[in-house]
Amino acid sequence: CIFERDGDTGKKIEGALRTQMSRLGGSTANIIDASTITWQSKKHKYSWDGIPGYDVDYEILSIFSDFYDGLDEINRVISGEVTTPALDFKSIKFYQMPDMYNFGQNRHMRTSWYSAGCGAPNVSGRILSIAYSIDTYGAGAAHPNHWFQTFNFVLDPVMRIRSLRELFEHHEKALELIQEKCRKDIISELEILNGPGLPDNSMMEWITQGTKNWECFDQFSLNKEYITILFPPYQVAAYAFGSFSASIAYKEIIDLMREPFLSLFRYPS
Repeated sequence: CIFERDGDTGKKIEGALRTQMSRLGGSTANIIDASTITWQSKKHKYSWDGIPGYDVDYEILSIFSDFYDGLDEINRVISGEVTTPALDFKSIKFYQMPDMYNFGQNRHMRTSWYSAGCGAPNVSGRILSIAYSIDTYGAGAAHPNHWFQTFNFVLDPVMRIRSLRELFEHHEKALELIQEKCRKDIISELEILNGPGLPDNSMMEWITQGTKNWECFDQFSLNKEYITILFPPYQVAAYAFGSFSASIAYKEIIDLMREPFLSLFRYPS
């Protein structure tokens, strides 16, 4: 693992790798795990002026490794799921609506858009986790829509973790604990944002409904120490309150997790 050694040699090699990868399509490159994983981020932007028109701006992440095989399968999954909505926006050309829009209107009000970006990938043991933040807007709408798309994979063998439920041996107990922790964190965020008095009874019902089953926790990312669950606007509160997140440390739920996943996480280290 040369990048973990002291001295300038590792830094020079790491720097050379970053430079080489950044030349690929004008992308941004980084090292996740200095010994095994690199990643490349490439931006895609296009627009068309119509009635309505569209603006599309999205980021595609690619993972590379000389250590793990089959990562191209991960890259194809991410590229396909992030690119498909962007391609759908092009159909606007065939559904022009001159009765609703005209070129005298402000371009923003007659333009639909799609935007998708992500933070740095996270590798924990042999688990890869990537979280996308996605925004869309329909021309003339009152406000944009925002949601999350997360990707979690086992690196060896390459397989996708589609549900948080998969990590646990004791599903019922795990769900109860996750619900309790998430509701507590959401309530705490609301109190910080709005002061005492919130959430009221109607908001508590909203929070309960937005965390009622495993499907409510489908957008999650995995860190070395904790699970982060993401909630877009409208899921647990009104749009005006924005999005929410909750984190659960592995040490709080380790007794409920399946042994193979504990090994994959290398927990405890």
